[in-house]
Amino acid sequence: MANGYGSWMCPSCGMPMSPHGYGWGYGGGQMMGGPMGPMGGPWGMGYTAATLPTDEDITNMVLTNIDNDPLIPWDVNLNVRADAGEVFLEGTVPNKRIKHAAGDDAWWVPGVIDVHNMIKVAKREERKPEKR
Repeated sequence: MANGYGSWMCPSCGMPMSPHGYGWGYGGGQMMGGPMGPMGGPWGMGYTAATLPTDEDITNMVLTNIDNDPLIPWDVNLNVRADAGEVFLEGTVPNKRIKHAAGDDAWWVPGVIDVHNMIKVAKREERKPEKR
């Protein structure tokens, strides 16, 4: 049902969500399921609160997200490590857009509770000249 702000409310928990149920918070209210979640989404692993992914699973899913992200060039060298649901991103990228895209990719993985985006942005003189 809709609230007075144009959002839909989840009937079970009362969280605001989109009419389609995608995402979190004001854009959606799904937690661990739904069309784009782990129950039916790209991972399809069926995680529940009792069976969260391991750190190795989280690391592999973050790397897959980064590899599939069109905003991140294929030749960017990033290190990803997970520890108890916390993801650590390290490396150097040419601009802030790529740094933030990698952080966003990590947040979408089920089981991630925090992302430490320690990626550095290269200074202009350190960047590779583009070939034309």
